[in-house]
Amino acid sequence: MVKVSIIVPVYKAEKCISKCVESLIFQSLKDIEIILVDDGSPDNSGIICDEYAKKDGRLRVIHKENGGVSSARNRGIEEATGEYILFVDSDDWVEPDYAEALYNTKQRYPNYEVLCGFRTVSDYEGTFVSENRFSKNEEDIVSFKRYMELMGAVLVQSPWNKLYRAAVIKNDNLRFDESLSLGEDVLFNLSYYDCCKSDNVFVLNVPLYNYIKTGGESLDNKYYPNLIILDEMIYTKLKEFISHHGADKKQLEIFDNSRFYRYIKALSNTYMEGNPASPKEKRKTNNEILRSAEFKKSLNEVTAYIHPIHKIAYKSGSWTLVSLAYKITSLKNKIIKR
Repeated sequence: MVKVSIIVPVYKAEKCISKCVESLIFQSLKDIEIILVDDGSPDNSGIICDEYAKKDGRLRVIHKENGGVSSARNRGIEEATGEYILFVDSDDWVEPDYAEALYNTKQRYPNYEVLCGFRTVSDYEGTFVSENRFSKNEEDIVSFKRYMELMGAVLVQSPWNKLYRAAVIKNDNLRFDESLSLGEDVLFNLSYYDCCKSDNVFVLNVPLYNYIKTGGESLDNKYYPNLIILDEMIYTKLKEFISHHGADKKQLEIFDNSRFYRYIKALSNTYMEGNPASPKEKRKTNNEILRSAEFKKSLNEVTAYIHPIHKIAYKSGSWTLVSLAYKITSLKNKIIKR
């Protein structure tokens, strides 16, 4: 049995897959297997993967019909033979000690779940955007209760900066939900943590993973037809999870604040490029969100600061007034900056 299986879902990645694969081939931990799952790529991604597999026996390429990233990851799980599993996205790359640092930490703290920090970059040259870590310390041992406060953060939700125990995933038949286009990572992690029953999480505050965030496919600029429904489902699951794990009043408050901002994101989502609805239909959608019992409850419970003009507009239940409030505060801010 190899120490670590690294699963890489591959789709339309011919421009970036080489950088990703080479960062895995040159890992300081040699006892690994690299599983490249070609998810029916219409470009040359699959061919490039096959060429790398000819050069390094630790690489295995699986070609399958297109089924989405969750389907590809699930196929990788089925094929994995390692004691531990890592997930890497094909447009990202990792540092040379990525696998070894996580693996060695797990050997030191076998009863803790292990994750690392990551660096966000804007292009394949590695142009720096931000660094994501739990704290300024080199490493932290975090109680699971404290960890729950970060359930809304990428550091916690993503699968690609965590070392998973393969036995837990396979014995409990954990898989990514292939019916979802959003939130599948969160739900997978919640199921995994429930099965692990760990009291602490070990965080390596070192950016071992390079996450590329371009203008094309992030949640911030992509339209999701069922975002409000997906967000409500994720919120419910997260609330059940943190309540089950003994969240206190402060943690629930932080979580409820994040719920409110999910609604604000849903309002913005309606106007993202890719939504075929007419202006009238978009306005109707946002009026329905603002007038829903769930939004009103969230607005009443939020403790984070909301601009008074925005709060009045939200309470009106009118998207026309909310839009006007946004324009007024935006104009005011521009005048102040002058």
